[in-house]
Amino acid sequence: MIYTFGDGFAAGHIWPEWPQILSAVCDQSVINHGYPGAGNDLIFSNAVEMALAATEPSTFIVQWTNWKRFDKLLEDDSWDNIIKNDKRYSHAVYEINNQKWWLSSGSTQLHDYHTRYQQQKQRQLFDIYHMILLDNFLKQRGHVCFYCLTYDFDTSDLTESQLTSLNQLPWINELLGMDTTIRVADRGTEIQPLPLGHARWISDFLSLPSISNTKLAQLIDLISAQKWIPYDPDREEIWTQIIQKLS
Repeated sequence: MIYTFGDGFAAGHIWPEWPQILSAVCDQSVINHGYPGAGNDLIFSNAVEMALAATEPSTFIVQWTNWKRFDKLLEDDSWDNIIKNDKRYSHAVYEINNQKWWLSSGSTQLHDYHTRYQQQKQRQLFDIYHMILLDNFLKQRGHVCFYCLTYDFDTSDLTESQLTSLNQLPWINELLGMDTTIRVADRGTEIQPLPLGHARWISDFLSLPSISNTKLAQLIDLISAQKWIPYDPDREEIWTQIIQKLS
C-alpha cells in the first residue's frame, strides 16, 4: 500500500497530478490524502492517522507545503461566520477522518494569525520538528518514507544542527520544491503544474520498485497528446479513457 499526502499539488482537483499518475503506473494500491489549500498541520495529522490505521508496513510519500498556511479543526460552530465571510476560502471545509477542517490557505484570517501569533521563524521550527517526529514515528512502525516539498524550504534562519537534522530525512529533491523542480515548459497559467510536469517529475525523481517504467513512458506520451483545461468538467472521464489505453 502507498499513502500519499499533500496540498493542491497532490489533490488532483484541477487535473491529474502525481498521486493519480502514480496510481496508474504502480502495481500497489495508492490512497491519496491531498487536499487543496492544506497546510502542514493537516498533512501531519493525516499521516499519523493513516500510520495508526495501517495493518501492515506501507510506503508513505508526504509532500509538505510552506509555513504560510493555517488549518483550523472546527470543534463547534464558533467559526461559521468567519468562514462564511472569507472572500477566497469559504468553500474549503472538508470532512477528514471524521473531523471537520477549514483549510484557509490564503485567507484574510491567515495573515492576521501569523502576524499576531506565529511568525515565520516559529512556524518553520514547528514544521521542522514535526517533520522529524513524523519520520521517526513512521519508521518505528516499519513504514518506508519519502518526503518532498511544494515550495523550496527557506533555511536561512536555521542553526547548523537544525539544518543537519532536516537534511537527513529521505527527501526526493533535497529541500527543493516541486514548484522549482518541475520544468518551466510543463507549467501553465495555473499554480499547479500541468499533468505532464507531474508525470515527468515521477519519471525523473521518484524511484519505487512498484512503478512500471514501461507504463509510465506510455502514459507520458498519452498525457502529452491530450489538451488539458483547468477544471474541465470531463476531466475524470478523460483520465479514465487514458488509463484504459495503458497496456
